[in-house]
Amino acid sequence: MHRDEKAGVIGILMILCFGIAAACGWVMNIYKFAKCDFKAPYKAEIIRGIALPCAPIGAIIGWIHIGDGEVVKIKGKVTQE
Repeated sequence: MHRDEKAGVIGILMILCFGIAAACGWVMNIYKFAKCDFKAPYKAEIIRGIALPCAPIGAIIGWIHIGDGEVVKIKGKVTQE
């Protein structure tokens, strides 16, 4: 392989990895939105709800832990963060 071909392959792999990470973040945002408690305060619900139709924003928000009203299940015990 020539140097230019290697750079092209590496670029394609980087774009592919970024796309997979973005898609996973968007799906995590949908999952976390569904797990919200929808009780006051509504910070997590509003941020995640706005990010749902905006895939680029949702891809980033999915990786962020907001902690306001998200229901978390740890070892069979349900807690709220």
